[in-house]
Amino acid sequence: MPRVQYNASKGLIQESGQGFALNSIHTTTQNVQLDGSKSVVIINGAHEVTLPAPADSTDGDVIIILVASNGGGTPKLKADNAVISSPIDLDTLGDYAICVYSSTQWIVGANGPGNL
Repeated sequence: MPRVQYNASKGLIQESGQGFALNSIHTTTQNVQLDGSKSVVIINGAHEVTLPAPADSTDGDVIIILVASNGGGTPKLKADNAVISSPIDLDTLGDYAICVYSSTQWIVGANGPGNL
């Protein structure tokens, strides 16, 4: 079975090997408003990540937010159109949120202190 890789500029690419690779990763060291083109966001520092607006979202979009470092503060996940109390604190190394867009809003599941 061939390896399938996703690349934002080329879409799905078939190569030799096995598995699936996702190359739509954004590492941030500042506050960021997502535009829908990123699938994985890695937070380095106490910054805010805001999920895409409805105009930039499509049913079934999935965004994974990971905390690689909190910078001594509290990284936050924000959304104006989500089934969450915004913002969500993701304050510990390894905290994460899985966000899925459905109809008109983001459905968010987060792991970390107080987020379950």
